[in-house]
Amino acid sequence: MRANVVYRTFCRIGTEKVPDEKTLVRLGQAIGPEMIRELHDRIVGLAQQRRVIHGRKMRVDTTVVESNIHYPTDSDLLHDGGRVLTCTMQQIERKAGNLEKKVRNRMRTVSKRVIAIAHALRHKGPEGEVKRTKTGPEVAYGKAGSACSSAGME
Repeated sequence: MRANVVYRTFCRIGTEKVPDEKTLVRLGQAIGPEMIRELHDRIVGLAQQRRVIHGRKMRVDTTVVESNIHYPTDSDLLHDGGRVLTCTMQQIERKAGNLEKKVRNRMRTVSKRVIAIAHALRHKGPEGEVKRTKTGPEVAYGKAGSACSSAGME
């Protein structure tokens, strides 16, 4: 809230009511880019005349919004694919009604394999090399693939 007040003061809006961003976007689309350019030039010209600004520098709002990024690693994509396929197969099962074979939820198995892959990739050093060769990511990926294929997800 405080940043909003500071921004409004900087823009010389104060506490007056202003249109929301959707309204401004729609107005901008209605009047076109040429008219927007003319309005901006007129506003800057008036501000220079009244000595509100000198027009030598331009300040741009470069606000950054922090968000969590989900980096698409192979094991995460495997997990996401298994989740989506399981959900889709369960929806099909509900809509199809009585099926001879029930669709089994393999997400617990897939999740275990993804954790095993992450664990195998974290080991470093000589003893980690031995662990990686015995239960490495290739082995875990192979087991995860067999879990998906046995669930009819191939």
